[in-house]
Amino acid sequence: MPLVNGLLSDFGLIPLADNMPVLQFRASSAGVSDLNVLAASAPVEVVPAGNGFFEVDLVSTDAIAPGGIFYTVTVQYREDGTRNVKREQLPWRLTVPEEGGALADLLAVPSNPAAVWVGTEPPLNPEPGTWWYDPETGELTEWSAE
Repeated sequence: MPLVNGLLSDFGLIPLADNMPVLQFRASSAGVSDLNVLAASAPVEVVPAGNGFFEVDLVSTDAIAPGGIFYTVTVQYREDGTRNVKREQLPWRLTVPEEGGALADLLAVPSNPAAVWVGTEPPLNPEPGTWWYDPETGELTEWSAE
């Protein structure tokens, strides 16, 4: 199965190990894999290591029917100094290819409209709204949905 990995921290880049974090990956619906396995949409859970690193085996979304299945990612952790559990769901869909990969590369996160790709070659798989500046030609191009 494909391996998905990443690093969990707060916005100060401090791991949340003291807050007992749990990551949940839930498929958008049940499906049947190409190995003839019926997979329920119950969440797959993983506890990050003390430094925030995690890795999880997930069924490839390319190898499951019906097409269009994706994962939602939820982070659960205790708030500092309390027993209150905070639950945050990422607003982006996660699709997992057969080769797996880094979580940040697999999430369908829209491009930052304030960011500009700079280089002589265009970006690979740009999201609509991505800007590209070619320093050789001096051209600034915006990708559209077409």
